[in-house]
Amino acid sequence: LKLFLHGLTPGGRYAVYYSPTTPVVSARYASTAAPPCAASAVMFPYVASVAADADADGTATHTLPRNLHCGRAAWQVLDLASCLTSRVGTDRASDGAKGTVAEQMGRSSFRPSPP
Repeated sequence: LKLFLHGLTPGGRYAVYYSPTTPVVSARYASTAAPPCAASAVMFPYVASVAADADADGTATHTLPRNLHCGRAAWQVLDLASCLTSRVGTDRASDGAKGTVAEQMGRSSFRPSPP
């Protein structure tokens, strides 16, 4: 399972959190990320994580372990320089929001008040 990442901090560290199974939206919960981004949340119960470096353009190609099947796995990327996270990736989330709470809120009539 190969991930093509972009938008990372140029030359910065990133972490990929992953799980061999994709939890359903109602079963997802936030897990705490590792330092230096301990205040950030990984939006599914991950099994493992691995860190690596982005190139000078802020891109990277990351291959997840062979035992992960793309039809069932879930992953989320955390930029360790900015502590920004990607949306949860799965084989069914080609738009990055499909099947997530973000998708459900996008269809909701609820809109937060402006600051």
